[in-house]
Amino acid sequence: MSTKGRKRAPLPSRPEPPTVEEVVEDVHGAGPSDPVFSFSEESEGGGGGAGVQDMGGRLEHETTDSQVHDCFQRCRRFVETHQQLRAARSLLDEKLQQLQSSEEELQATVAELRAKANEGAGLVA
Repeated sequence: MSTKGRKRAPLPSRPEPPTVEEVVEDVHGAGPSDPVFSFSEESEGGGGGAGVQDMGGRLEHETTDSQVHDCFQRCRRFVETHQQLRAARSLLDEKLQQLQSSEEELQATVAELRAKANEGAGLVA
């Protein structure tokens, strides 16, 4: 039976997104070990994360030039690492092709030797 003939069950409606008040309440209720706050502190050895301060009920985000520079350097290292991984993958693909062609040559040589061995055994017998 084709999938066009079947009726699909209706999907449930999406829940409403949280209100600003709910988001602020969640942020205020989060502990210091919450990943939302610990990411920038833990990444790259625990240094230079942007500061978040509670100022009379509103969140204020402080970013210094050194923090921007640190973030830029982390991004640059990420891009460099990604490029190195792509190069390594390309090298591995080349090595895989070499191994596969070597395997085919080896199997052909083994088959040839077996055929010669069988011919030699037939002549002796």
